[in-house]
Formats: sequence, structure tokens, C-alpha cells
Amino acid sequence: MLRIFPLLTFTGLCIFASTFTAIAQPAPATDEASTLHGQAKKLWEDEQWLDAEKAFLGALKVYERQMATKHQNDALLLRWCQCRHELVEAQLTMQKLPQAKALAAATIAYLKQVIPLRPKEPAFRFELAKTHMALSNGYQQLR
Repeated sequence: MLRIFPLLTFTGLCIFASTFTAIAQPAPATDEASTLHGQAKKLWEDEQWLDAEKAFLGALKVYERQMATKHQNDALLLRWCQCRHELVEAQLTMQKLPQAKALAAATIAYLKQVIPLRPKEPAFRFELAKTHMALSNGYQQLR
């Protein structure tokens, strides 16, 4: 029993210390781009289209700033592509065809460069397909 007591005391102190440090650490800062992107989606659902477009553009600027300053990972690139795709759909709905066409063409060109570098990652091919589909649906709606 005397041998177990120091072990239990040490274990209890370790658990207390790990709990205390977990509580003392600040909460992770929310990602500004993801927050703007979420706000844009919410505004879009509420049919506040001009505000949603501004929020999408703001999110894109933050994503691009993050891509320039941070190490580009696939998750960041995919969020950026998704935001661009959603902005294309928004602009097509608002009948801003030249802006939507230019943004879709730039996104498609970028994805065509990225896909050969990541042949086993289907998410980029899916984003390419969604962007093509959004553009074709926009043209179909405008006839």
C-alpha cells in the first residue's frame, strides 16, 4: 500500500496539471475567412444577395491572404475553391454574367493546374465539376 500511494499521488498531480493547462490555454481564434464564408452563405439563404456577394468577396480576400502567408494545404485550397464556386453561383443568380464567367474561368484554369499535382485527391476534381455545372446552369437559366 505504501508503494502505491506515491504513484497515485503523482498520477493525480499529473491529471490535475494537464487539466489546469488545458483550461488555462486560450480558445483557438476563429478563422476570419471561414466566418465570412459562413456569413455569406447565411445571407444568401436569407436572399440578401448583394450583402452575400460582398461577404463572399471578403472571404476570398482573406483566403487569398492566408494562402500567400501560410503554407498552402489542401483544406485551405478547397475552401478557397468552394467559396469561388459559391460566388459564381451567386453572381449568376444576380445575372452578373461577365463577372461570373470570368471568375469561373479563372477557377477552372486554376483547378486544371492543381489536379495533375494531386491525382489521388478527388475533391479538386469534384470542385472542377461543380464549377462547370454552375456555369452551365447559369447559361441555361439565362438562355
